[in-house]
Amino acid sequence: MTRGGVSSSLVGGGAGAVGYCGHWGIRGGGGGGGLLLVTQQRLAIGATGEIDLGGAGGRTRAEANEADCSSKAGSGAGGGGGGTLVIEASTVAIAGGVFANGGGGGGGATLSATTGEAGADGTRTTAAAEGGAAATSSSSATWGKITAGPGAAGAANTGSGASAPESTVSEPADLSTCSTYGGGGGGGLGRIVIRTVSGEAEMDDATFSPSGDELLTLGKAKTFTLE
Repeated sequence: MTRGGVSSSLVGGGAGAVGYCGHWGIRGGGGGGGLLLVTQQRLAIGATGEIDLGGAGGRTRAEANEADCSSKAGSGAGGGGGGTLVIEASTVAIAGGVFANGGGGGGGATLSATTGEAGADGTRTTAAAEGGAAATSSSSATWGKITAGPGAAGAANTGSGASAPESTVSEPADLSTCSTYGGGGGGGLGRIVIRTVSGEAEMDDATFSPSGDELLTLGKAKTFTLE
C-alpha cells in the first residue's frame, strides 16, 4: 500500500525452520523486523549510529522449554532471516552501520549430556553469524550410535545462508545402527531500500550488510505530503 506516495507496508524476515526433539518442536530464530523511516527533511545516521534488523539464531535442545526433551536427541532449528529497511527522505546521509543479516542455525543434539549450541544472532558487522556447534556423539542399546551435525552460518556480506553442513563424526559400517540429527540452516539476508528526492545519498562512509545491488537499492522518492 502507499499513502501520499510513501510505502506503508513492509514484510520482515522469515522465521527459521522448526527443529524437532522427540514429539516437541524447537523454535527457529525469529526474523528481523520491517522498519520504515519517512521524513520531508534530511535523515542522518552518524558514525556511531546503527540500525540492526538481523534475524535471531536457531535454538537447540537445551532451549526447547520442555522437560521431556532434555534427554532426547534432536535436530537444530534454523536461523531467522534478515529484515527489511525502507528510508524515504528529502536527503539522506549515513556514516554508521545498517545491518539485516541472517541468524545462524542451531546445532544438533544427541543423547549425550552435552547439547548442541544455539546459533548466533545476526551480526552488526559484515561477517556471518556462526552456526551452533553439534553435541558429541552418543550410543544407545536401542538406537545404536547417534551423531549430530553443526548449524550453518547465517547470511551476511562475507557468506550466504545455507543448509547445515553434514556431521563429520565417523559412522559405523552398518548404517542401520546409526542415527544422525542435523543442525539448522542459516537465515538469509534482508533488504535495504533508500529513496531520496534526487535519487542520491551520502553513504561513502557507511557500512551495509547486505550491500549487493539487488538487496541494497538507491532510488528516487515520489513527491509526497505527510497528512
